[in-house]
Amino acid sequence: MHMPCPQPDPTLRKYFGTTQSIMLIYKEEGFGALYKGLLPKVMRLGPGGAIMLLVYDYVYEWLKDHT
Repeated sequence: MHMPCPQPDPTLRKYFGTTQSIMLIYKEEGFGALYKGLLPKVMRLGPGGAIMLLVYDYVYEWLKDHT
């Protein structure tokens, strides 16, 4: 038997669309709030890219030797 999920109250919704959300965040929290998570994301890109390159090279060489 499938139990329906409770739906959120539409009168309590704060954000309704992308543009409205951006404008509301800018107005309530300031310009910096739009970029709060950017630095941690950028800091993960370097190590993540390096690991991906190492794995790619290893798999490429392994497949070249075993096929």
